[in-house]
Amino acid sequence: MPITYKKKEGGFIFAYFRQTINFIHYGKESIKEYKNGDFAVIWKQNLCIHAAECVKALPAVYNPKAKPWIVAENTSIEELKAQINKCPSGALSYKK
Repeated sequence: MPITYKKKEGGFIFAYFRQTINFIHYGKESIKEYKNGDFAVIWKQNLCIHAAECVKALPAVYNPKAKPWIVAENTSIEELKAQINKCPSGALSYKK
């Protein structure tokens, strides 16, 4: 199974197995929260494999070219939960 190594800015290096999506991380973890009322979308940048499943499913919410790139208010909490549960890397999660 091939392993991909990527060097991120600031010396952050990670590896993952393309098929099983197991992660090895070295460096500072980056976690961001985007709110919709009491509901928060949590994005762990270091886990993201940029499969763009979130962008394809909810383009009104996820726009990688915008700042902030997640606007959780643009859809219902139920739609957000359903989409977040489909994130292939586990980089997206939520809390109430």
